[in-house]
Amino acid sequence: MSINPDDVAGIGQAKLPRRRFHLAAAIAWLAAVFAAPALAAAVDPLIFSHVEQQVARGNTPAAFAMLEEAIREPGAPPEIKVDLLAKLAALRLAQGDFADSAEALGLQAELTVRLKGAGAPELAGLYAAAADTYVRAGTAERAVEPARGALHIDEAYTACDSPILARDHDRLAPPRAGHGPAGVLDRHVGSGRAARCARRRRRR
Repeated sequence: MSINPDDVAGIGQAKLPRRRFHLAAAIAWLAAVFAAPALAAAVDPLIFSHVEQQVARGNTPAAFAMLEEAIREPGAPPEIKVDLLAKLAALRLAQGDFADSAEALGLQAELTVRLKGAGAPELAGLYAAAADTYVRAGTAERAVEPARGALHIDEAYTACDSPILARDHDRLAPPRAGHGPAGVLDRHVGSGRAARCARRRRRR
């Protein structure tokens, strides 16, 4: 899957790529999604059932094609696209397509920001999943921004000295052996209770 500038034909006609998403063009795609007029019944209400049937038959390429076509549909409401992207990300992950799964999660997060705001609690899980999946794809440097986003949301809703938040930092911030430059996540995100509480004080 890929979103290239040429794939975005115009307002209300944004196209989802077939190979790999790219962030700059993805932003243009998101803008087109929200500019498009909302059309009733733009997406088959049974699409998720149809997708599961294709997966059960071992025909995952058809399942991917159905989801991507529905996401490309200019009249589909953004709320439906969030669900479609979630399903696409899960299927890509199950197939070991980690980079594509991470990009789908990133687009899901972008749509969630548009719908619910940059401080929506569910963004923490989306960003964390994207970061973990980028690391599994062997591109730890691309995990920096979503990891930072996940921890930023967590810190907004959790006490800075919370054991839960400490576990999230331990999971997201340290570099993974064999993935990307040593220390890339730790250098950019920063861990430790003192650092977390200092950030909390600066935000007040």
